[in-house]
Amino acid sequence: MHGHPLRDLFRNTLAVITGVLTAIAVLISLVSFLLFSEIILWSDTPSEGEGLSSAYISFGLALIISSIAGGYITAKMLKRQQWLYIGITTALIAIIFYLSREFNFGFSDMDRIFFAMLILPSALFGGYRGIKSKTKLLE
Repeated sequence: MHGHPLRDLFRNTLAVITGVLTAIAVLISLVSFLLFSEIILWSDTPSEGEGLSSAYISFGLALIISSIAGGYITAKMLKRQQWLYIGITTALIAIIFYLSREFNFGFSDMDRIFFAMLILPSALFGGYRGIKSKTKLLE
């Protein structure tokens, strides 16, 4: 028997919500740290046609780290259908990031699309590592 379907659905939904909220919390924490420690200045964001700036690179790294954390947490909470719910988490993180104006920081639409696409492999990698860490514990 596979257990109780409603309980499994609730647990999987909770895992997705927790993964998305983790990604958002980690991203806000990292960006706040970068801003308040004055490591980067958002006035350093590149204008059209300029190359990469410290703000662009730092924000990209913060986004990668937060996406990995969100995917990892989701995977650790799941028991079945792991890749389905990790995929849902990944898509939600990317959609929320792209549609949210709080993470605009003066980046162009193309930059925001690039950052949203950067979320996909990062969150999937976090999910993969979460699944692998669970299987190591079972062996």
